[in-house]
Amino acid sequence: MNSETAKNGFIEVRVNSKVNYGGLATPIEIRDDNLNLVASSSSKRLFELPVGLYEISAILEDGKRQKHVIKITESDKTIVALTPQLSYQPSAPETLFKFLSVKNIQASAKDARDVELVTASQNVTIYPENGFWIVRHYEEMDQVAYAIIKKGERTIDASLPISAGDHRLSVTCHIKTSPKHTEQPVKVNISQTRSLSAALESMFIAGQFDSATKLASQALSTLMNNFVDPTGATLAALILQKAGKLKHYQVTLEKLANDFPWLPDGKILLASIMMTKPEQRHLAIELAHRASQQRILFTESFSILMSLLRYAPESDNTALCDEALTHIAKIATSVDWNSIYLCRVSTDESDA
Repeated sequence: MNSETAKNGFIEVRVNSKVNYGGLATPIEIRDDNLNLVASSSSKRLFELPVGLYEISAILEDGKRQKHVIKITESDKTIVALTPQLSYQPSAPETLFKFLSVKNIQASAKDARDVELVTASQNVTIYPENGFWIVRHYEEMDQVAYAIIKKGERTIDASLPISAGDHRLSVTCHIKTSPKHTEQPVKVNISQTRSLSAALESMFIAGQFDSATKLASQALSTLMNNFVDPTGATLAALILQKAGKLKHYQVTLEKLANDFPWLPDGKILLASIMMTKPEQRHLAIELAHRASQQRILFTESFSILMSLLRYAPESDNTALCDEALTHIAKIATSVDWNSIYLCRVSTDESDA
């Protein structure tokens, strides 16, 4: 036996995560000093490898590939910890009394001097903290929540990814109101306390669709049945749709559309599946038409709806398609297509 082949060492990989079963099921990759893939696993965490330099990496819930370069020495065990680098978000208060009404925010919001809350949907309350508004909804939903915000010369009508429930667990979103990053009118993100949904959002925004799809396949059921988070579940479904795998989840989409009728994105995604089945096309168009009359949450859902209606077979209820298209065409001209959540942007000049 070549003595060189016996020179092995061990590496133990620890993934610090709030998703993928605490990181135990997060896919990891190990590459040698030539960047050749020598090992990958979603479950194994201890590896025996020849001595040398290695790069250990994984895509974590911040949407980024975290990397460490380490040197394995003979007979030793090297421990590598991969930890997400989440952007700062202030925590929601323990007590609900610290959330303010829209009127109170309008009167007192001086934390972001160039940001003005024009109005928001009924039952929305806000906790301002360190350059953010933490937004919650305190009653049952009857439509997608929204906030209309004026920043400089721009007015932004933003759909918000929140639902009713415990503000400390799974329902809030954060709006960044800091005057920094002025190239973006406002920045809306799912609160990091909603760990599964926030991870899906980060991966989606970062374009990490392979990792997002693997997470979404398990997250969809979890967010529907265990930690009830309909807006997060809808994001999981959107990711599966982009991966071409949503057709396997029609029953779950039917439940999403039926249990949360205020959220039209579920109807849109269900209709997109049903349109592929000739016997269900008529019902698909009816669903799409109903969705077009509601406030939509995701920009991607809005895009899917437009395509579905524009390219629907002419033999299927043309009148409903035309009526729906006429309605959403008025919205499309002001949509910020770079936003994950449907935002309509207007300026003082365009309003004149």
